[in-house]
Amino acid sequence: MPKHAMNFVKPDAAYSKQRDKAGMSSISELEARLANALQRIDEASKDLIESASKDADKQPQDREDLNAYKHQIEQLTLAYEEKAKAHAALEDAHEGFVLEIENLKADKTSLEENLEIEKNALSSLKGQNADLQDAVETLKETQNTLNQKLQEELEDLKAARKAEKAELEDIIRELKHATSSAAMTQEELD
Repeated sequence: MPKHAMNFVKPDAAYSKQRDKAGMSSISELEARLANALQRIDEASKDLIESASKDADKQPQDREDLNAYKHQIEQLTLAYEEKAKAHAALEDAHEGFVLEIENLKADKTSLEENLEIEKNALSSLKGQNADLQDAVETLKETQNTLNQKLQEELEDLKAARKAEKAELEDIIRELKHATSSAAMTQEELD
């Protein structure tokens, strides 16, 4: 197998070290790795095509080498197409993730705004509740004051009625006494 074909099979040392250290931590890193792999495949396929063309011009003695080059080119082309499809799928997935994140951010903002509105409404209701409690206390005090005044007035009316009753009883006694004196005087006169 030619040396330039071997370069495609082995990833470069810097890439291997980077992969071992960081791993696959993000989509963008994976995209970068795919882009590098696609570039290496593209370069290797170009090298193979150039090498095959040069070797074909020299009329190679060994047809097996030519067939091996053709086979390698076909495999590299297939690998390139698969990597390109995978890269496109990752880009689509990445766009989907970005849209989903934007939607989640919008939902979060909407929820935060609604929460702020609810907090303001709750604060307003607490203020109204405090005002109502103050009004209830004021009404209780007013009711107690009115009840006390009505009780005092009732007591005054009872006392006045008692006094009037006593006065009426005195008047009735006097009238009875005056009537009986008048009846006696009438009998004496008759």
